[in-house]
Amino acid sequence: MTRINTKIKKGVYESKKARDLLDEEFTEFSPTKRSVSEFFDIYSSKFYNIKHDTHDTFIKKSLEYIIEYINPKQITLEQFADELINTQEDIDSIELFHPTYPNGTVLKMKGSSAKWLIQSGKKRRIDNNTLFKEIKLKQKLSKISDGEFWIEVDGGTSGIPSSKPINITEDLLDSTSVINTYTGPY
Repeated sequence: MTRINTKIKKGVYESKKARDLLDEEFTEFSPTKRSVSEFFDIYSSKFYNIKHDTHDTFIKKSLEYIIEYINPKQITLEQFADELINTQEDIDSIELFHPTYPNGTVLKMKGSSAKWLIQSGKKRRIDNNTLFKEIKLKQKLSKISDGEFWIEVDGGTSGIPSSKPINITEDLLDSTSVINTYTGPY
């Protein structure tokens, strides 16, 4: 094996000359800056080749930057739900009528003290005689006898739908909506 002697010459530069001569910027290694539209062009061209999980990650990360994001469809659904509630309240507030007994009529079971007030086409049990007197007073018929005020029935109230009983004076002020939608004990 032959030996070759090579002389290496070492150059020393002062700092100012070194900065002028040497390239300190390694632009070859820096990523190219792309615009948002370029990103979406690339994303659109590769859309069907990207995994579903990656799309989900993009969406989740993007939504993190939007504070209190509410999907417009959710807003529309909430508006429809509110509209539905209001419409149902309007429907429930419509006064109904019984085909035989007008609203405001008091029915009394023959041979019993049981009484009902017809309101919005439904019967409401009257719990005591004091409330019955208040109903007569409210209808400005307190001067007529009780027998002239009520209609006696022979147990034929089972075909009339029931509603909230009248337990206290405030129950006489219940709205038509409350009477129509009551589902509690009768």
